[in-house]
Amino acid sequence: MNTPLFYKNKPIFGMDIGHSTLKVVQLTKNSDSSLLVQGYGFNNFSGSAIENGIITDPSEVAQAAYSLLTEKVVGGITTNRVVSAIPVSKTFTRVLTLPAASEDQLDEAVKLEVEQYVPVPIDDLYIDYKITYRDTSKKDEELEILMVAAPKLIVDSYMDLYEMLGLEVAAIETSLISSVRGVKNSFNKKPDPKKGKSKSKKTKTQATLLIDFGAKSSDLSIFDNTIRVTGTIQKGGDDITKAIADTLKLTERQAHTLKSRHGLSDSKHQKKINDAAKPVLAELGREIRKMKRYYEGRATDEGEISQLIILGGGANLPGLPEFLNKETGIETSVCNTWNNADFGRLQEPHRLETTMYTTAFGLALAQIKGELR
Repeated sequence: MNTPLFYKNKPIFGMDIGHSTLKVVQLTKNSDSSLLVQGYGFNNFSGSAIENGIITDPSEVAQAAYSLLTEKVVGGITTNRVVSAIPVSKTFTRVLTLPAASEDQLDEAVKLEVEQYVPVPIDDLYIDYKITYRDTSKKDEELEILMVAAPKLIVDSYMDLYEMLGLEVAAIETSLISSVRGVKNSFNKKPDPKKGKSKSKKTKTQATLLIDFGAKSSDLSIFDNTIRVTGTIQKGGDDITKAIADTLKLTERQAHTLKSRHGLSDSKHQKKINDAAKPVLAELGREIRKMKRYYEGRATDEGEISQLIILGGGANLPGLPEFLNKETGIETSVCNTWNNADFGRLQEPHRLETTMYTTAFGLALAQIKGELR
C-alpha cells in the first residue's frame, strides 16, 4: 500500500475538484471547540479539462485554482498543504467483511478481492483500505473494511496538478469519505458558550442514506457509525437540464434557468419538467430502493434507514426533497454543511451554495477529527 488514498501526515485545507468547479475550505477550532471557518471559496473552469476523472488539461484547472486561492477566497487559505478528493464514481469502492488477521494477511486478502471484482489490471491501480468496524460478538472476530482501488492515471493527474501549483499533498481520499464526514459533522450542535467545554459523548449515528447529486453522476451511500453500502448512477443534474431542453425545445441555458427556478415544485411548468426529469429520477429511485433493501436485509443493530440527506450542486433542485420523500418513504432534507460552523467576521455563503461545499468541508475536517495517520 504505497500510495494511501485515505490519509497521511497533516492536511491543512481541503480542495474538492468537481466536474467544472473547484471548492476550498480551511477550518480551525475556537477555544470552545466549535469550528471556525478561516477561508472558503469556489471558482469555475471548463468541463472539458477533465475526462473520465483524469485531469487532461492541468493548465486550465491550475489557472482556475490559482485565481481562486489568490483572489476569490472569502477569508484566507494560509498554507500550501492540501488534502484532496478524487471522484468516487471513477474509483472502485467496496465494503468487505473479512476474518481478523495480521496486516500482511489483510493486504493479501484485499488484493485478492480487487483482482476478483475490479475490471482493471491491479498494476494500474492504487489500492488502500481502512478497518471501519470490528465485530467481536462472534466466536471468530470479523472486520468490516472499506476498500478503495483508484486508477493510477486519475491519482497521478491530481498529483501533477498540485505539483504545478506548488502545493504539498497531505492526503488524497475519495469524495464519498469526505462527504460522509461532512454530513456527520452537520448533525452536531454548536457548543453552548454558557456551559463551556464539555466532553463529547460517542453516540450511534442513525442510519442515513446520502445522495451526492452532481452534474454528471450521483453517488449514494448508506452509513450509520460507519459506511455500509455504496453506489453510483451515471446520471446527474446536467442530464435533467438536457432532458428539459429537448422536451421543451429550449437551449440548455434556458432549460437550466427553468430547472433552477421551478424544479419539481408546483408551477405551470411542473408537468413538463417532471416528465422530462422522470427517466433520471426513476433511475435514482431504483438505486435507492435496491440499496435500502440490501442494507435493511442485513443483520444490523441500526434497523431501518431513518433519513435521506442530499448534497451537491443538484441538491438545490426545487421540490427534490419532497419528491424523494414521496418516492422512498424516507424523511428527506438538504445537507446543512455549515450547521455548527462559526464564520467570525467572514461573510457567510449564499444558502444555495451551502451543499456544494460539503466535500471540501469534510476534507478540511479530517485533521480536526483526528482521522489522519
